[in-house]
Amino acid sequence: MLHADGAPVTKVGGKSLWPIQCTLVEIPPPMRDRADATMILGAWLGGTHPNRDLLWCYIVQQMHGLFKNGIIISTDAGEKLKFNIRAQYATFDLPALAQNCNIIQ
Repeated sequence: MLHADGAPVTKVGGKSLWPIQCTLVEIPPPMRDRADATMILGAWLGGTHPNRDLLWCYIVQQMHGLFKNGIIISTDAGEKLKFNIRAQYATFDLPALAQNCNIIQ
């Protein structure tokens, strides 16, 4: 599950941080809801709202590679496990939906 917010996470020195995050929905709650189960796919740090094309371009390229090739994870026991990756859905609040889908409010 991909998610983004229409408000910056933090503002420091006139700049704002806007992350694109994802969560593995196959992890059962409440583990899925923990902060360390959320991954940062990309982030924009700047004095203005994120440029949608610049922010998503590299993320989409990387996701295409993961969709095609999957991901291999090494366990503590030295075992290698391959997983197929897919995006089930993306969630945005209304300001983020407008920004990321190029909708004028």
